Amino acid sequence: MKRNLSFFWFATLLIVIGLTDIAAQDRPAFADEVYRSDNLDGLEQVPEWLMVQVESALPSEGLNVWVPTGIFASSSLVRVPRFPRASRSIEKISKDQVLELQAVRNEQVSAQLAIAATDTLSDLQVQVSDLKSESGELIPASNVKVRYVKYVPVHRAYTGNTYEDVAGSEGLSGVSGFGGPDVVGDPLIELEKVGVPAFRAQPAWFTVKVPKENTPGRYEGTIKITSDQYGVVKLPIQLAVREYSIPDPQNYKFHMDAFMNPSSLASYYGVEAWSDGHWDLIKKYFANLASLGQKKITTTITEKPWKKPWLNDQMQPQTGTGYQSMVKWVLGSEGEWEFNYEIFDKYVETGLEVGVGPYISAYSMLTFRGAQRLTYLDEQKGKEVTEYLDVKDKRYKEVWTTFLRDFSAHLRQKGWLDQIYLGFDERPPELMDHILKIIENSAPDLRDKIYISGGPDVDKYAEDIKIEYSYFPGGSRSNKKTTEVIKRRNEVGQPIRFYLTCCGDPHPNMYTYSPAIESRMMPWISLKYNLDGYSHWAYNSWPTLNVFEFPVFNYTQGDEYYVYPGLKGPLSSIRWELIKEGIEDFELVQILKDSKNLKNETLERAIDLATRDSNGQKKHKEDLFRARQILFKE
Repeated sequence: MKRNLSFFWFATLLIVIGLTDIAAQDRPAFADEVYRSDNLDGLEQVPEWLMVQVESALPSEGLNVWVPTGIFASSSLVRVPRFPRASRSIEKISKDQVLELQAVRNEQVSAQLAIAATDTLSDLQVQVSDLKSESGELIPASNVKVRYVKYVPVHRAYTGNTYEDVAGSEGLSGVSGFGGPDVVGDPLIELEKVGVPAFRAQPAWFTVKVPKENTPGRYEGTIKITSDQYGVVKLPIQLAVREYSIPDPQNYKFHMDAFMNPSSLASYYGVEAWSDGHWDLIKKYFANLASLGQKKITTTITEKPWKKPWLNDQMQPQTGTGYQSMVKWVLGSEGEWEFNYEIFDKYVETGLEVGVGPYISAYSMLTFRGAQRLTYLDEQKGKEVTEYLDVKDKRYKEVWTTFLRDFSAHLRQKGWLDQIYLGFDERPPELMDHILKIIENSAPDLRDKIYISGGPDVDKYAEDIKIEYSYFPGGSRSNKKTTEVIKRRNEVGQPIRFYLTCCGDPHPNMYTYSPAIESRMMPWISLKYNLDGYSHWAYNSWPTLNVFEFPVFNYTQGDEYYVYPGLKGPLSSIRWELIKEGIEDFELVQILKDSKNLKNETLERAIDLATRDSNGQKKHKEDLFRARQILFKE
């Protein structure tokens, strides 16, 4: 559905559409100002009225340091407005206040402090000492990462939920500027020091990784905040490590599936597709996915399978850069088909090598929107051609029968037949019914290797499914059949997870300006409905232009990506860190259930608390912290 757009943004959209897949050197993707350490919002000036607002909000004229939620253990669950408002409660932290956290072994835990002054802070540096137990055991400072929240502009999207539906009319999601300008904190920048212009808040984001071998107990240390203007401020930090230990990501039970777009990496970084430089980037981003226990390697067996109508009904990729096929199709001069799997094989092998998998999803026999098409090299014509077909065409059946037989034989040879899934994205029953007949007749060993998304009706088609969250109880398209499908799949041990869409319900969601707590809530939703995980269609499909300045290509901001392009690899975000920690909550529950130390009524009470008020604007920020406390008390 089209939304009202300003003339500037609509013009920008037209430019973006026209520049799909342009070379990265034509974009300011890695201009120095993106990573400037002296101003992490990119704004040169702010209106005077905004400065007055911030001045009235800050408790004192000097250095102000505060915990955004008032409780350090829940402080990561909100976004800090760049320009604080007087209506918000800001309680300046006292020097003797102990900042307390809790974690289990092999878990990461995040928190943040907000820092601001009415004058400019130069060379602001936040450091954390070793954390030491009474027995002298250490969590070394190297296990504590300090990053700084960067602010990006808020742009309206061409398609999806409105800004007001997601962020609220008063910026309840941490958006600040209120028309002049609007910015929101999301990327986490790794810099030694930053500058903070006057009348701006700068959050410092802490992530502590607890070693799996450490003894449970209380670990204490110091946070040191240094600036040229105010010298050194020291704050005590305390981490209580519990006796349990969660598994390494490759052993997570939670099924995370976020689609990585390797073509977007090549385009954005300006490297040749499938060159050494491209493979180096692929490996780094795969490793980042593996840190969340990513269970599927998303591959493409056709050229740009996700296309949709744009202006004048022209078919364009729905992302800034479309996915290139990893299988090269060749139609020989005698009409014979050849399929080259070299890139496909290397992509799968690279993912498996760094810990992604073990499953492989292959997209797609059916295009996302519009007429079915095949893109291949026609040797007789000496060029690449795109042929449009109907699924009922005899040629469509013949071509796909040839491919599926060849693909099945190749997978068997590689030892991947048990790991493969043929992926389908929101395809209607009349198409799926026809496709299933082709699969059954050509490659029956792939019939039960189908992965599909949609409403509860997709249950009958696939071994592995994901249902759009709006079909769940309380959603805008709530469907009783969803509960039935979940129950049936749990009984027979078939996988099922949920996913979100930009055009679905605005809450919960994981947009750039969604309430941060909603990201942490996602794995708890899987616990609530007895699902095995969560899926999302886009991990790194950045807009064609500089994502730090033009953060939207088509859909609601952030729906197309969870991480940002760093200088040498992935740059994390608040959303990505919090879903990681939500997954750790999920794993902790599995450990407690396996230990027989967790009563069903206790688990239900914790889950109800964690998932109540799916709209994060209204949700108590301590709900998730208290839910974990309930588990620990048991």
